Amino acid sequence: MRRNNYEMVKYLINIGAKIISRGIDVNLQNGKAFITACRYVSLESIKILVNAGSDINVDDGAPLVAARAYSKLDVVEFLVENGADLNCKDEVLEYLLDNGADVNLLNVKALINSCKRQHNTSVVKILLDNGADPNLQKIQALFEACIIECNLEVVKLLVDGVADVHYENDRALVDLCKTSRQYDIIRFLIQSGADVNAQNGQSLINAPNRMKNFRKIELLVESSAKPNLQNIQTFINA
Repeated sequence: MRRNNYEMVKYLINIGAKIISRGIDVNLQNGKAFITACRYVSLESIKILVNAGSDINVDDGAPLVAARAYSKLDVVEFLVENGADLNCKDEVLEYLLDNGADVNLLNVKALINSCKRQHNTSVVKILLDNGADPNLQKIQALFEACIIECNLEVVKLLVDGVADVHYENDRALVDLCKTSRQYDIIRFLIQSGADVNAQNGQSLINAPNRMKNFRKIELLVESSAKPNLQNIQTFINA
C-alpha cells in the first residue's frame, strides 16, 4: 500500500468485493490498514477504500490525525468533507484554514459533532475568527444544535458573531419554550432580541408545552409576551 499503487488498490478491492459483501469486516485491526493508507497513499486510493466501507472515524478519528501528521492536505480535506469528526482536533481545522480552505464550505456534520460531544467552543472561535458567516444555513444548523445540547457558551459565540436569532421566525426560541427548561438560554435569546410574540403573533405562553415551568412563564411575561385571549385557559393552566 505504501507504494501508492492506485491500480493495485483498486484491483485488490474489486476482487475482494464478494468477500466483503459476505460480511468480512473491511475495518479489521481497528482500521489499521486505512489509518496507514491516510499517511502514505493517494487520495484516489483513499476514496476507493472509503467506498469499500472503511470507517473515516475509526479509532477515535485516527485517519484524520494520520493524514494531518503527514501533511496530506487533499486527504484531510476529503475526510472532513465526508464527515470526519473534528472533535478535539483544532489543529486539523487550523491546518485546513492555513492552507486556504474556505471556512464556509466545511462539512456541517463535522462541526456539529465537534460542538455537541465536548461542548467545544474552540472550533467555533476558530471558524468565526477566520471569517465564517454565522448566518449561513450550516452555521444556523450549528446554532440550533448547540441550543438543543444546552451549550450556552457556543450559542453566545454565534450570536456575538451576528447569528440570526430571528432565523425562520424565531424558531430556536419557539422550540426551546415548547420542549425545554433551559432558562438561561431562553433568557439569553430574549436579551439578544428574539421575539417572544413570534409565530404569526401566537404568544409563546400559549405554545403547546410539554415542560411547563413557572420561572420560564414569568420570564416570558416580563419580556412582554401576551397570552392570546382566545386561548387564555392555556395560560391559566400553565
